[in-house]
Amino acid sequence: MASAVILAAGASRRMGSSKALLPLGDGCLLSAHLAVLSRQVAEIFVVGGAVFEEFLEPCGVHGARLIRNSAWDTTMPIDSLRLALSHGLSAPCVVTPVDTAPVSDADLGRLLAHPDGAVLSYQGRPGHPVVLGEKQIAAVCGVVEDTAVNTSLSQGLRDIVAGLERLDSVNADCLLNFNTPEDWGSWRGCS
Repeated sequence: MASAVILAAGASRRMGSSKALLPLGDGCLLSAHLAVLSRQVAEIFVVGGAVFEEFLEPCGVHGARLIRNSAWDTTMPIDSLRLALSHGLSAPCVVTPVDTAPVSDADLGRLLAHPDGAVLSYQGRPGHPVVLGEKQIAAVCGVVEDTAVNTSLSQGLRDIVAGLERLDSVNADCLLNFNTPEDWGSWRGCS
């Protein structure tokens, strides 16, 4: 049974409003991520922090569990991931920051076909989302001592997934991060 984590605890200071709640289609960016993931993943966790209650409705619609990173202002995204994984999520586990373009159904299916871990990429450059296997989940949680998997809790997710297989996508959107209104506007103008 595959699982997924959407990282959405930050304050979105550069954006000026919650990235997760940016309007998209009939809903918001968070809803778009949840819609795709819920079609192929049995268990979804959303990690909120700076914004929390506003995520209840989209999570409820898609059967996702919302958890709170109460230390969102002093922690990094990997800490939110570690918090979600502490709830016993199973491998393979899809991980995506909320401030990225939602993955396509086809690319998500390709990622899930790699239960030992993989990262979506475009022209060889790693992007989002990533799927973690058991070894990577253990590394994020600091449980294993394996020279093939970086287990330093001071490292970020990029360091842990650096050695994963890259699955090329035809969609350059997998490289995007929406950090500013200009980033969001540029992507929305193209979609």
